[in-house]
Amino acid sequence: MASIIPPYAEYIKTIARAGEAFNRNAFAALGLGATHADYIRTICRNAGISQEELAMRIGVYKSNVTRTLVQLEQGGYIERRQGTADRRCILVYPTDLAYELLPAIVEVQGDWRAILTDGFSPEEKEQLAELLERMEDNVRRHRLGETDIDADVGY
Repeated sequence: MASIIPPYAEYIKTIARAGEAFNRNAFAALGLGATHADYIRTICRNAGISQEELAMRIGVYKSNVTRTLVQLEQGGYIERRQGTADRRCILVYPTDLAYELLPAIVEVQGDWRAILTDGFSPEEKEQLAELLERMEDNVRRHRLGETDIDADVGY
């Protein structure tokens, strides 16, 4: 008798959609779009990060980064500066406003993680993190191969 294969992709899609709704509602209360929080968190933790590195860390295309950074700059959350070593490189810095929002962003993201792992033991949480990391590695390897991210897909 054939075994039934769990619909992993369906589970992931359901969780992702619920996470998007959770983030949209929670971050709207802070005056942010759902995607803005990841940018602000990453920029606050890596002040002076290049736009290219930011795109890679968040996992989005460079064109998306540029568009979102314009919004964040207009909102007073970040500053973009030309690099000194490479004038073509744009470096991104958080403003005081971004740093003020960071604890609330971290709290919302922690609340979502708590919902996802409600009832999990510490060992199960660790195992889940390891398995998800392996899945992410699989996706990156199969989508991008063993080559440079920027060269292949324009991140």
